[in-house]
Amino acid sequence: ARMPSLKPLEHKHMRPWETVAEAVWKRYPAAARFPHRKEINVTGKRLGQKLDTAVMERTVVYNYSEVIPLLLKTFIGGGDHWQTREKLTYEWRTRRLEVEVTNETGKGQVRYTEKTCFTPHPESELYTLVRQTSFYELDLMFGVDQLGIQFAEDMHHLNFTHNRDSDMSLMEEMSRGASKEVVGYCPTYLR
Repeated sequence: ARMPSLKPLEHKHMRPWETVAEAVWKRYPAAARFPHRKEINVTGKRLGQKLDTAVMERTVVYNYSEVIPLLLKTFIGGGDHWQTREKLTYEWRTRRLEVEVTNETGKGQVRYTEKTCFTPHPESELYTLVRQTSFYELDLMFGVDQLGIQFAEDMHHLNFTHNRDSDMSLMEEMSRGASKEVVGYCPTYLR
């Protein structure tokens, strides 16, 4: 079955792709930049054979007690905690970074997938385009399904806003001691 999609969200970071990609990669191990993240476990990290791709996989536990409607919690389990599986794929030669998130908690009733892609902005190489798309599929009884749809929409907007803000905050910190990575080569922070 095809999963309904939510309206894509876009943002233009006023910094080059290399700066944004480094900030995104460095923010991932830290829970503090996203107030709802409670626990992060890196489950895999690898470099491609040709040193053109890096992949990090992890599980993340969020406290979404204020986001998940009380009635919906009884159907999906997990209480206030929501566990996801995340995969970050960094392709520096093609200048593309994708973060894919899928839920583990309640996936029998609510399946939520979110993809955020970072690429050079088509207007200028000095900027970065961030595009987030989200999809959901529900297996909930009539009436409760509306709570599931609202939850998916809230997650979509909440994650986009928090990720955008944490990236901007980290890029501001990094600009004081900017990285001197060579464009097109495997960045040293990935090794």
